[in-house]
Amino acid sequence: MLMLNSGVNTDTLQNSGVPQSWGPEAKFSDRFAADHPTKNLYIIKYSIPGTSLSHDWKPGLVGNEYDNMKTYVAAAMAALSGVSPAPIISCLLWVQGETDALDSTMSANYATNLAAFLAAIQTDWQLGTHPVIV
Repeated sequence: MLMLNSGVNTDTLQNSGVPQSWGPEAKFSDRFAADHPTKNLYIIKYSIPGTSLSHDWKPGLVGNEYDNMKTYVAAAMAALSGVSPAPIISCLLWVQGETDALDSTMSANYATNLAAFLAAIQTDWQLGTHPVIV
C-alpha cells in the first residue's frame, strides 16, 4: 500500500496509469477525511489509460480490464484481511470515456454499456445502495 504524498506521488499527467500516481481520488480522500475524521479510508486504484468501456471494461469477457480489475481488487482486499474493522467496498469512482467518445458507435452505445458495467459492479462487489460516482 502507498500513502498519498502531495507532490511526491501525485503526478498523474506524466505517469498516468502508474499505480503510484493519484488523480480525482485524492480530493475524494481529502473530503472523506474531513467528513469522517475517525474512520480509515483505503483506496484501491486500478487505472488503465486509453481503454474503452465497450471492449476493455465490458463485464463477462475473460482477460479484459474488467476481469483484470476484479482480480486486482480481490488481491487488494486479501491484503487488507488483517485490518480491523474489516474494510468493505463502499464506493466506486469511475473516470473513463474519452476513448469511447472518439468512435461514433462506441459513443452512441456508451450509456447502455455504462449501465451494464455499473450493474455488474453492483453485483460483483455487492455494493447494494453504496454510491458509484461518475
